[in-house]
Amino acid sequence: MGLMHNILIGVVHLLFVVFDILSVMILTRVVYQRWKPSWLKYAADIVEPLIVPVMGFVYRAARWITGKSLSEKYLLLVIIVSIWVTRFVIGGLFNSG
Repeated sequence: MGLMHNILIGVVHLLFVVFDILSVMILTRVVYQRWKPSWLKYAADIVEPLIVPVMGFVYRAARWITGKSLSEKYLLLVIIVSIWVTRFVIGGLFNSG
């Protein structure tokens, strides 16, 4: 059980790293679109092609579930809220045992 437990914990830590990177990418996009600081332009240009497929997936899922199309602002909010809910659920599962 020791090896499998450690492998599972490693995978969960990598999942949290992915969540953090996705959150930073979304934050970069939101800050650049809102205030357009010149020093953030290069990072926003790099992040743009990486975040578009994620937003497309969430857009299709939200449209299939609700039957309505959501704006980009609400899609980003749905992504952030789902990331945090998933983090709390996974953290709660690991801390309960």
